Amino acid sequence: MATGKFILQGMKGEDDAKRVDETLRGVWGIQDVNLHVEKAEVNFRYDERAASYQDLKQALIDQGFGVVEGRMSDGQRL
Repeated sequence: MATGKFILQGMKGEDDAKRVDETLRGVWGIQDVNLHVEKAEVNFRYDERAASYQDLKQALIDQGFGVVEGRMSDGQRL
């Protein structure tokens, strides 16, 4: 199991947060999603055998969100 974090552009309220949550949970392998709307931050846990960090990032980009910063469980910044 791996963890990651994204700082997003475009997540401005609860409707956007719901869209982010639904988008990430729709990716095979996602286990947990924790949103902080006021920080435009999303933390997540996923099975790296089923999904990649890039898969999750691309799913958000496809929904119109900008990924300003990302971090994987090993501390690597993306």
